[in-house]
Amino acid sequence: MSPSEKNTSGKHHNDDSVVASQSGGTQAQSEKLATLEINHGQDKGQTQNTSTPTTSPSSSIDITTRSDLSLLYRVLRTLIRPLRPNLVRPGKPFPAGSPRLSPPNKQGVNIVESCSEGVWQYTFQPKNSTSTSKEDKLEHDGARKHQIYYFVGGGFQSPPSSQHWQFLTTLSKHLSSSTSHDEPQNIKNNNRYTPEVTLISYPLAPNSPASQSYPILQKWLSATLHSADLTSDKITLMGDSSGGNIALSLGFWAVENHIPASSQPDPSGHAAAIPHSDKRTGFPLVSLLAISPAVDLRNVNPEMHGADRHDPILTVELTSRVARAWASEPSRSRHLLDMPDGPRPHLVTDAQLSPLLNTEVAFDALRRKGVSVHGVVGTHDVLGPDALLFMRKCEACGVNGKWLVWDGQMHCFPLAAGKGPLGLSEAKAAMTWIEHVVRSHEF
Repeated sequence: MSPSEKNTSGKHHNDDSVVASQSGGTQAQSEKLATLEINHGQDKGQTQNTSTPTTSPSSSIDITTRSDLSLLYRVLRTLIRPLRPNLVRPGKPFPAGSPRLSPPNKQGVNIVESCSEGVWQYTFQPKNSTSTSKEDKLEHDGARKHQIYYFVGGGFQSPPSSQHWQFLTTLSKHLSSSTSHDEPQNIKNNNRYTPEVTLISYPLAPNSPASQSYPILQKWLSATLHSADLTSDKITLMGDSSGGNIALSLGFWAVENHIPASSQPDPSGHAAAIPHSDKRTGFPLVSLLAISPAVDLRNVNPEMHGADRHDPILTVELTSRVARAWASEPSRSRHLLDMPDGPRPHLVTDAQLSPLLNTEVAFDALRRKGVSVHGVVGTHDVLGPDALLFMRKCEACGVNGKWLVWDGQMHCFPLAAGKGPLGLSEAKAAMTWIEHVVRSHEF
């Protein structure tokens, strides 16, 4: 464990307590939510280390905090900050609907294209599987799967970047390894879920804003959940930045709208048939994982301006224009500067667009359905303050989850892991943390 990684052995005080604190005590949910809104997380408490993933009796979440910054990162942020926000500006608008993509050729994986309910999907199938015999491959093909569906960031307007393709390639290859440090010793192979990573090409603004994109995605998710009911698969929704926003929003929608097949009667009035004798009877969606998510499109948190002074990638102004594009009517506008002044207020205050604004009842639905919510946050990110408030709200409502909070890190820093020896050491550490969190749902 790094000296800068906080341990669970005792309480500590951090000068930036909104970063490193974890609420303690046994207050009622309503009291914790009230404190959350008044103090914006300015409380003391404990943090958790994912190398020993145990949950404090007083909290539903485990928090790992890091503050170590490599020389490479310090140089990088100095070089790119004068370029912000041009590094993340969207390009030419895509037509309405789910865009069909042209995946790059990535060494070590096959990227398989498919389409479900009008949504294009790209599944990463590693070539370097340790199961090479015909019998092993047949067992693998028939095995229950842990489906990880990924929504990329890009201001709700851009397709996957080269960093996204590389990140998912690396993640899928690492998850496909038959050796897991997290695997319980008493787990049999037939009780394990095989991970499979799929990129979802969701409809993009400005031609497919939220009002048009979400009905398409909800139809896709409904079909995906029903399919998982029949195959006994588990599902994780994952994304970064705006894609993290979508993953969270769809998760809230799922717990309110999906009824597992095992809970539905057949026409004769009996319980639906269960295809496997060891079928899980729980909810197919097991977790949400958001990297540097946008959780409140209102952009009203005053702490955003403090983060803006250090953010090397985003600005508050840019995130406001991104919100306008997603919350507006369809438009052929090519540039964010052409967007009308201000989003429609009744849309950005809609919890579907701003997951932080979901009610305590909605968060409790996640808890009751057993859906964990995990997150990665860097504090030198204008979206960080709201993401930390979202983390606190999960804790206040008893939603289980693991969170990595890295003091001084930039927006979506895990995507800078690169390939092989290249990339930021902090990003590689975050990638390893993410792998461990995802693997925890495979058993």
